[in-house]
This record gives sequence, C-alpha cells and structure tokens, in this order.
Amino acid sequence: MLEITGAEELIISLINLGYYPDYIKIDHIPSFNTTLSRLYLRKGSHVTIVPAGYELFTINYYKLKTIAEKISFKVFLSYSTSDLQLAYKIQKILTEAGIYVYFAELYPEPGVTLWEKIKGMIQNSDVVIVLWTKNAKNSAFVSQELGCAEGLKKLIIPLVEQGVAPKGLLVGREYIPYRRGRDVESFSMLCNALYNFLLRKLEEQKKRLTTILGIAISILVLVAFLAAF
Repeated sequence: MLEITGAEELIISLINLGYYPDYIKIDHIPSFNTTLSRLYLRKGSHVTIVPAGYELFTINYYKLKTIAEKISFKVFLSYSTSDLQLAYKIQKILTEAGIYVYFAELYPEPGVTLWEKIKGMIQNSDVVIVLWTKNAKNSAFVSQELGCAEGLKKLIIPLVEQGVAPKGLLVGREYIPYRRGRDVESFSMLCNALYNFLLRKLEEQKKRLTTILGIAISILVLVAFLAAF
C-alpha cells in the first residue's frame, strides 16, 4: 500500500493536530524593495513553513477538513486495479480529512458478488471520483461503475491523466488534470472541488432548516392565536 509521505504527510499531520494556514510577511529582503509573504502552518506560537509547491494543497486540504467536520459525506473511488497505489493515496488523504471513502478492497463482504457490493457503495455515496488513466480507459469495470453513477444521478469528478482522452460519459464533462509525478497539484484541485460541493450541500441544509423552522414558528403562532378565542 502506498502511504502519503514527505511534505503531504507533514502538512496533513500538523493540520490534524490543530495547526492552520497563516501568511507571515517577510519585511526585509536584501536587494529588493518589496514585501513578501510565506505560507506557514501555525498553532499558537509554533509555526512550520509550508514547502514550496505545497501552498495550495495546504490551504485546500485545510478548508476541506474544516467543512467535512460539519457535514456527513461519502465518496466512492472508481479506478483500475493497475492504479491501486494512486487510489490508496487519495483514499488516505480524504479519510484523514474526515470523509468516508468507499474502497472495495478495504470492505470485504463474503457471500456478496463484487458488483452487488460496488453498486451498493455507489448508491450510498454523494460523489463518485473516477481515476481516468491509461489503465482505466480499457477497464470494463470502471465504465460500468460510471454508468451506474450516472444512472443514480451522482456527481462524478474525473481525474484525467495527461495524454488520455475522456470517452463515453466523461466526454464534455469538466475534469481535474492528472500528471504522474505531480500528484499534489491534482490532490489540491480535488480537495477544492470537494470543498465547494460540501459548501453547497451545507448551504442547502441550512436553507431547509430555516424553512422548517419558519413553518414550525408559523404553526405555533397560529395555535396560540386560535387558543386565544
């Protein structure tokens, strides 16, 4: 299994320990008449500099984790078994952020057919993330999972490998570009996409709650009015 390592592991660990992104100004730069800022992770008086190239990942992971704590959310990962290590890495990052990830290999169900299990996972998910790579484009299972997700009207977020053309249900759909060796860029965009989806979902829940509360108050007012006569 491929674990998150290096800078990503450090960033996630610190955020999970309560650190938050913060910009610190660097006022005196030799030979430059300018003020620069660097992104740090801060907890009280403790600060750790964010490695160059990981700034957006840090911000987007932090935003995702913060909102995932407020709302229940489930994701299904669709991938070719040849991309199992990449899928494990995404599963690890999202799980650390507090998102429940359906991952077929991690949830054995003896006596249940593989497709029955996968279909149930897709049905219970809010979002389906598909890793559309050179391996996945020829995978009958990935295509079948996409068809199931489309039929159930699930939001599909594709990560499309550079040089691999979307086909079938992915044609014309916006996607996150994926380049091997530059995973952090795709992970950052994925965290941001899920954050935006959760933000909309949370706002919808608040609107429904406000509507229900308004109806309840109206009923109480009406009952009180009728009881006065």
